[in-house]
Amino acid sequence: MASETNATKRSGRECQATSPPEFEIYQLEHADVLITPISKKKTGPVSAPDVVASARTVAAMKETPAREAVDQIFLTDPWASYQPSKHQKVATSSISDASKFEALAARVEKPVNQALAARPTGILGDEPMPAAHDQKVSELESRLKALESAVSRNHQEQQISMVVSNIVYFHPYWGKIPNLTNIFQMG
Repeated sequence: MASETNATKRSGRECQATSPPEFEIYQLEHADVLITPISKKKTGPVSAPDVVASARTVAAMKETPAREAVDQIFLTDPWASYQPSKHQKVATSSISDASKFEALAARVEKPVNQALAARPTGILGDEPMPAAHDQKVSELESRLKALESAVSRNHQEQQISMVVSNIVYFHPYWGKIPNLTNIFQMG
């Protein structure tokens, strides 16, 4: 390890090694810099690796001339003869988009308004409900009110029981009593 004075001069510490490091890292304010040495010896041309195969396979590979790599999809491509049409685009009409929208809205509103006007009750009228449905609806409404009152009563009872269970009573003789139920048990 390097001495403390050397360590303060550099950004890292030194140690002994059997070979030089593969790279050096310098920590700068804006980023860390990684420096890798370039090897000095030049490598020769890389030869193609020998094929590892049986003698028969190697002989067959030497007999067959190297073919160009042709993708089979290009040979059977159904779109190969496609030529885009050379027709010019049709010029858009001079009617603006707003007027097209208004014309479409008028075409749609006309039959809808006619159908609504043909109804005997009119656009905002309401059809009368049969008497049998009236009785069922009133029965359902009364059952719903009873259910609401039961739920409300249950909720109030739960709140009261929570408040009572959290009350701490201080008795001059017994001291703190956690809830009121213990008062009645102690007599």
